[in-house]
Amino acid sequence: MISIFEPPLEHIAMKKSIILPIIFITVLLSVDSFSQTSESLQINIDSLETYKTSLLKKIDMIETEIDNLKILKNEQWVNEQSSQIYVFHKDGFLYDKEGSNTEVKKVKKGTKVLFVNDLDIFFYVVSYNGSVFTAKKRWVMLQTEFQSKKLISDSIEYIAQQEDSIAIIMAEPYIFISKAGIYKSSDDWKPFIEVDIGTEVLFVKNTTIRGYTNCLIIYKDEQYYCNENNLISSKDFSKEIEDKLWREQFIIDTYGNEIAQKIFAHKIWIGMTKEMMKLSWGVPDDINRTVTANSTSEQWIYGNQYVYVDDGIVTAWQD
Repeated sequence: MISIFEPPLEHIAMKKSIILPIIFITVLLSVDSFSQTSESLQINIDSLETYKTSLLKKIDMIETEIDNLKILKNEQWVNEQSSQIYVFHKDGFLYDKEGSNTEVKKVKKGTKVLFVNDLDIFFYVVSYNGSVFTAKKRWVMLQTEFQSKKLISDSIEYIAQQEDSIAIIMAEPYIFISKAGIYKSSDDWKPFIEVDIGTEVLFVKNTTIRGYTNCLIIYKDEQYYCNENNLISSKDFSKEIEDKLWREQFIIDTYGNEIAQKIFAHKIWIGMTKEMMKLSWGVPDDINRTVTANSTSEQWIYGNQYVYVDDGIVTAWQD
């Protein structure tokens, strides 16, 4: 009868190469050791050491093959899930699966990951080489979008038609440091499009209209104008700046500017939520919790200061 599954020949050969030495070792060990001289025992010891070294090498080969097959399996699985493939459109990091800003692995632009699920407003849960991580949403996009996106180079020639002549200007990549409106006309300040923090554009030149300085920029291959205070050169735009700006914008969008300014000043007040408290003072050193049938009371400890939180609302504090 023909076997339904026939293992590859190289696997059979590897299996034999491991089994035969084991049989030989068993035979050696089965010999009555007391009937041998010290010299013959040493020969047996040397033989076993030699086989041990050989087997360890084979084990290393097997483990390497297993690792290679795992990577191959993951790549194949990712390809089969093409609709869920995300790509880093800039250099970035993979973080621990809890999304705690703990950097685990640095990755290059173009790195592919498999979308698993949404974690929160900032992070996706993703799979990379068979392991689970989190990735910041602003650093990744669907593979189909990445392939169709015209990426900004370090420097590009912008060709502008000026009356009867053509001016060639070197346009440089800049980054938006806040949410802002960009305008189709330098005379009309009504927002035409709103862009987010981290949006990449090409800066062409500054223009002065009615005493105000605006920037002529290229966004998605079209010409726009914006306020110069909203831009920074990509050379000066660091990961730390980006994280700080996104955090501040999130707080403003969530709680409004008045409360956001209190949080930025690290103030606390009666009636603030525990989420606001964490944003203002950070995670407490320790929490003492009392749970009753009708409520939950907590004492948040920050060094020598104590904040009291009842059912998620700050009700008192002690210096």
